[in-house]
Amino acid sequence: MKVAIITYRQQVGTIDFKAYDYVIATDASAGLLYHHGVPFDYAIGDFDTIDPETLQLLHKTETQVITLDAHKDITDTEAALQLAKELEATMIDIYSSFGGRIDQQLTFIGFLTNAVVPTKIILDDAQMELLTPGAYEFEPVNTDYLSLIALEPVNGLYLDGVEYPLNNATIAPFSDLTVSNELKESSLFHIKFNTGKLLYIQIFRN
Repeated sequence: MKVAIITYRQQVGTIDFKAYDYVIATDASAGLLYHHGVPFDYAIGDFDTIDPETLQLLHKTETQVITLDAHKDITDTEAALQLAKELEATMIDIYSSFGGRIDQQLTFIGFLTNAVVPTKIILDDAQMELLTPGAYEFEPVNTDYLSLIALEPVNGLYLDGVEYPLNNATIAPFSDLTVSNELKESSLFHIKFNTGKLLYIQIFRN
């Protein structure tokens, strides 16, 4: 069961909504989808940032509107993740835009580290996901650069198919050694490591 969570994203036209079993929009993003004529399954939030008239129009559609208490102790995005869990999601893509909020950026990384099913955060200019120990093969798609951010000590890191390969490397948390590695053209690249957690970030082409 594949679920998309739209928290805010201007370029909604680039999202393949048909690839998802359920689409959940939080607060103002529900209005964004509505005005773009995109059908979606759930709108969730305290709706403090959506136009009241748009919210009334949403209630007249087939979208299920879930209104949260404004004095809640979780964010709208976390509530959407809980809803995705209730829908028995096996894969979640979160479409978002961080803007200038460093607290939101760190919280979203927390969503990845606490995820119980494969989860990606997709921005206008990048996407990120959490990697746990194992071997991975990726094919570059609309990207020339990747970054790997160690969230805890990483041992036995192998990286090939890139300009700066690594062989059995040890990476300290938040080291810049694995930031902005250039991909080789038309080449698969491989990541393998034995211990730790890596935040894998693809930087999209402009």
